[in-house]
This record gives sequence, C-alpha cells and structure tokens, in this order.
Amino acid sequence: MKLREKSNSNNLNRKSPSQKILGIDAGTTRVGFAILENQKKQKTKIIKYGLMPVNSQQHNLRIKQIYEYTKKLIKKYKPQTVVIERLYYYLNRKTAFEVSQAIGVINLACTQLNTPLFLINPTQVKKVIANKGNANKKEIQQEILCKFNGQIEKKQIIDDITDAIAIALSFIKLNPK
Repeated sequence: MKLREKSNSNNLNRKSPSQKILGIDAGTTRVGFAILENQKKQKTKIIKYGLMPVNSQQHNLRIKQIYEYTKKLIKKYKPQTVVIERLYYYLNRKTAFEVSQAIGVINLACTQLNTPLFLINPTQVKKVIANKGNANKKEIQQEILCKFNGQIEKKQIIDDITDAIAIALSFIKLNPK
C-alpha cells in the first residue's frame, strides 16, 4: 500500500494568525497523523494527513521510525502543539507497553524541538467529536468525514487517520485561539 500521506495545502506561512495542530494516533505498526489549521473566522482545514512510514519488522526500528518522522513533521509544518491520546486501557499488556514506547519517542521529539505536547483522554475526543463519550470508531469516522467533506480522499479512509484528525480537532475545539 503506497498511500501514506495527503497534502491539501502548500501554504506554510508562519506569519498568518492561525493555529496549527499536529494530531497523532499513536501505535506501533500504524501511526496516523493529521495537521490541522484553525484560522480566525474561517473553517478549520486539513493541511496534511496520512500514515507514518512505519514498516520495519523489528519493534525497536519501528520506534525509531516514529521518532524520526515525528521530528520531520514538526520541523516542516511547525505546529504550535502536538496532541496524542492518553494511553487509556489495553487488555494486552505487551501492546500497552509498546504503544507507551511510541508515545515516549513522540514526547522526546517534541521536547527536542521545543514543541508542546498535549495528552487528551479518548473519552474527551469522543465527546467533542460525536457528542458522546462512548462513541465507536465508525461514529467518529462519520463525524470527521462530514466535517471535512471533500478534504479526505475516500480511498484513504483509515481509522488511524480519522482518529488523528479527531484528536487534533478536539484540541482545537477545547482550546480556541
């Protein structure tokens, strides 16, 4: 699968009175990301979205790829904040441990590049996006597709991407500029 990312704008003007947020749906095999821009008196728009190129068979190399790509996104798009979901609940301890490592390297990249990192609870994202804290992935996806109608290619509708968009959008709505 070659579909990794989609860019909707080449305008990276830092002087505009806008708020750029990088939302990341942390994982260890698929990591969704979305950069949203919120300008005063305009609709929030998607600048870029996709999956980080995490393709190694070895866990330690996947963690390195997450770290390096996070730094690349921050350097290129200069978001004011990076937002990820707080690790909430996993039945599988091994998965929780591996995801926490991904969150750790995202934190490291943000710290090194002086970019604030915000952790948001999954129930907060669900409440902001779908108006209920127990919304499922399909409901979140439908709300995101409705909000950003025409900004997301149908063939790129993957829950990791729509979750990253939802994470960034939730932060924007909870923290208006």
